[in-house]
Amino acid sequence: MRSSTAPTLSASSPQSRPHPCLWSDAFALRVRSAGKVVSVPVLGVVGVRSDGGKHLLALELSGGESAAAWKGCLDDLVARGLRTPVLCIIDGNPGLRRAVGEVWPRMAVQRCCVHKLRNLERKAPKHALAEIRDDLMPTPPAPPTRPLSESGPSAAQAW
Repeated sequence: MRSSTAPTLSASSPQSRPHPCLWSDAFALRVRSAGKVVSVPVLGVVGVRSDGGKHLLALELSGGESAAAWKGCLDDLVARGLRTPVLCIIDGNPGLRRAVGEVWPRMAVQRCCVHKLRNLERKAPKHALAEIRDDLMPTPPAPPTRPLSESGPSAAQAW
């Protein structure tokens, strides 16, 4: 439900600066409509700059999380001047993955580790949950200057 009067980005706008990383996800907002409380999907995109600064780039009411809905949201960001990011972190939604591939074919896509952990917790035996959490969500996280190759064994190999 995009407004046709969406503002264009200016040099001072956060979206006009490079955002090498995007986090994209949807959440359900409970609203009253025609006397009934219903869930309405809201598509959200947060841009992360190289200095770690985060900016909310899009919040959009939608009829669902289809590829067409996500593509419309991402196309709107491009039309408003968002530069091509390097990485998009997603929740695993197939519509979002397809839309990202259509809008930015060469962009790397990564599955969000929190969403991955939630999926594993639903399927894994109870006795393995603590070990899975420790492997997927190490504490503390590696500093951004530390190469990924020095982070230790990959949780993907273990699980």
